[in-house]
Amino acid sequence: MNNKFYTILPLCVLLLVSFNGYSKVVTSASLPTSLPSVEKKTTITVSSNRATGDMLLYIVAEKAGEATISLVNESGSTVLQQTNKVTKSKNVISLKDIQALAEGTYTVRMVLHNQTFSTTFMIWK
Repeated sequence: MNNKFYTILPLCVLLLVSFNGYSKVVTSASLPTSLPSVEKKTTITVSSNRATGDMLLYIVAEKAGEATISLVNESGSTVLQQTNKVTKSKNVISLKDIQALAEGTYTVRMVLHNQTFSTTFMIWK
């Protein structure tokens, strides 16, 4: 009698789904050379709102003021600029129509009280 043995190998398939996404790469204005004492710092963080296609900036400010926010692409061109008032403590600022931008790496620069803060993110579709 001729017995045939069949082996079934599991097949793993990686499915890439097309969607707009943002990925925070780095957040820093400057790197300290020593450990600072506990003090309040201004920070900026990037997130996305996929329901609206907007990008959200979460800003924690040491003091209130007017922030100039620029979005710069990989070639160094400013693709968006806006000015927003920020309050001391937590702020959420929406950048509109981000889904219209091409795939790539972008830098958000915020100037507040003559200090520049930046963070980098990526768009993929």
